[in-house]
Amino acid sequence: MKTKMSPFQKRVLWSRLLSKDFNRDITIPRSYITVRHDRRIFVYVLDKHTIGLTVKPCPEWDSICIFKEIGKAKKQNLDWLFSLSDKIRYFYHFQQPETHTVLTFGGRRMLITVTTKR
Repeated sequence: MKTKMSPFQKRVLWSRLLSKDFNRDITIPRSYITVRHDRRIFVYVLDKHTIGLTVKPCPEWDSICIFKEIGKAKKQNLDWLFSLSDKIRYFYHFQQPETHTVLTFGGRRMLITVTTKR
């Protein structure tokens, strides 16, 4: 018997491992977030292991982030596709072969945790 989960439970509990070949693109199921009409995504470099993504400006993250950028989401089938900038990819060493990333959803915010073996 299947247990039904509310959308909130799915967002909080759903965490997925991004592929080993993760380089630039992040795919987010459209059912998990509502992107505004301008399709802006706010990207916050929070520390050396954490990237914050949100569809609205986040004053808490604004005050503590190392830097932030604003990008645009694109529709792709049932997903939103978002590309990280070269500056962010370089900051987190995504070019390293042993970079491990986890994307976690919680409400209207998403966190990417980055671990690089150096």
